[in-house]
Amino acid sequence: SSSRSSSLALRTGPMTGGTSVTLRGTGFEPDTAVIFDGYQALATQFVDSTTLIATTPPHAPGTVWIGVFSSDYRSGWIDQAFTYLDTTPPTVTPVIYSGTLGNNGWYTSDVWFYFFFDDPDSQVTAGEGCFPGPVTSDTTGTTFTCTVTSGGGSATASITIKRDATPPGGIIWTPLDGFLYKRNIYYQTNYVCGDSMSGIASCAGPAPSGQALPTSVAGPQTFMVRAEDRAGNVGFVIQNYDVSSGVCAPRPEGLIGWWPGDGHTRDIVARHDGTFV
Repeated sequence: SSSRSSSLALRTGPMTGGTSVTLRGTGFEPDTAVIFDGYQALATQFVDSTTLIATTPPHAPGTVWIGVFSSDYRSGWIDQAFTYLDTTPPTVTPVIYSGTLGNNGWYTSDVWFYFFFDDPDSQVTAGEGCFPGPVTSDTTGTTFTCTVTSGGGSATASITIKRDATPPGGIIWTPLDGFLYKRNIYYQTNYVCGDSMSGIASCAGPAPSGQALPTSVAGPQTFMVRAEDRAGNVGFVIQNYDVSSGVCAPRPEGLIGWWPGDGHTRDIVARHDGTFV
């Protein structure tokens, strides 16, 4: 006679194995082996000639056949008998593939990225948010989230992107642009830097704000303040000023009027006010 397996009490289980499957048929013997798609059961319990209880071995997800084989080469099997289920969720990983990373986690350019997801054991279905566009505007932090689902469950990954591609700025109150300062006279510098996105990391000029303006050298001078924000962007604010020589020049011959250059039109020679034409 032959061994025949005609029914199963449980038809699904995890791919890790370990599921007890009851097989019912005829002609079973104590030494009957149970095979799942070519892999022998981890354990087989002979109940009687019509019932076997087998423990599934590990197997990749999918539906497989089950066969019973006796030591005297009698056999039987059932096609599409047992389905192994995926037990591991997919993986999701954000990947930035284009963008200039500055300081403190800030990007200083457009940022292009995507979510890579995979499950080697079953098909993956992507949810909302898994295909975002590039970040092209400054932001203190925008979070993107991707959720995917497979036969093994769901998985979620997020990424927060900070973008500051705008250089910092500043204001210089002293020295005034184009102003004539007396040589070796104390004037207090006054300036400030600002950045509305990542914030200021440093703000430095030829002299610290609140300290003495350099006036020891006569002639045209440049006061340049270098500002750097926390993202690594650098900006400059420049004022040009002059330092007098401290030497009085003789009155040129034929001079009609002589103005001191302090913003009004008082004629130093004739002692009266006038109007520039």
